[in-house]
Amino acid sequence: MKIYEVAGSNIDPLLIEFWKTRSPEQMKYYFIQDNCYGASQDFNEFLESKGIMSGEIVPIGSIAGGKKSKGWIHVDVPDTSIDAFTKQDFATAKSQGLDPRKKADRLAYIANNNLEDEFKWIPHSWVEVRGKILDPSGFYTDGRSGQFDRMIQDKSNLSGRYRYF
Repeated sequence: MKIYEVAGSNIDPLLIEFWKTRSPEQMKYYFIQDNCYGASQDFNEFLESKGIMSGEIVPIGSIAGGKKSKGWIHVDVPDTSIDAFTKQDFATAKSQGLDPRKKADRLAYIANNNLEDEFKWIPHSWVEVRGKILDPSGFYTDGRSGQFDRMIQDKSNLSGRYRYF
């Protein structure tokens, strides 16, 4: 099923129109975690080419001085990838006798330190147009594709999951 063939979807028509103009290679690029900012830039250029007031790109989330800044999204399942760990997480895990290169030890670190909710915040980027969140990276496109589908089961209130720190 192609993204723009989704019947009865709640996807904004601007996103569907944007995706229709993209090549299969671009779509694959957008659906990979960490490529959300590039997708947001392309979508914003698309909006400008349509004569629509450009949207505000929310920069991809980061951590500065131990605090989250910029854009983040809340998912249902903690991100246990090695990229989700900060230098401080690595040091703390190692001090607890855990090897953060091993998935089982990353899971143990998260569970032992009650960090499940902390690891459910994923750095992300999206576009806001007149206060409405439009996520061109394929976030919930057809229930099967999109970079975060594997981490979110409840798709009923997506806009509440986005946080601009």
